[in-house]
Amino acid sequence: MTLCESQLNSFIDDGCMSQLNSFIYDDCMSQLNSFIDDYCISQLNSFIDDDNMSQLNSFIDDDNMSQLNSFIDDDCMSQLNSFIDDDCMSHLNSFIDDDCMSQLNSFSDDDCMSQLNSFSDDDCMSQLNSLLMMTA
Repeated sequence: MTLCESQLNSFIDDGCMSQLNSFIYDDCMSQLNSFIDDYCISQLNSFIDDDNMSQLNSFIDDDNMSQLNSFIDDDCMSQLNSFIDDDCMSHLNSFIDDDCMSQLNSFSDDDCMSQLNSFSDDDCMSQLNSLLMMTA
């Protein structure tokens, strides 16, 4: 392996891949985690706290236990399921697809490849030229 090849390999391994990994883990995953924690869970909590519990409390006060059971089974769970399925998951999927992947793709394409191209073109060719000049 020539000096140029080894430098190129170490650049790809060390510089480019470590940046890409830190981008995926640090930036993208932290955004995704905060999105799940802050947005999705807070919506779910407020949904359970505000809407459902107030309905449930007035329901307990006003009606009997058999109606309460059917309320929990039919109404409350179906609302909760549809909320999780429709709203929360669609937001999460669109976040992963649109925001996270587009950032990852643009990072890989723009930053990593431009660095790699400039490294290959500038450093490797200049070394090759100087080597050729020395041997000529």
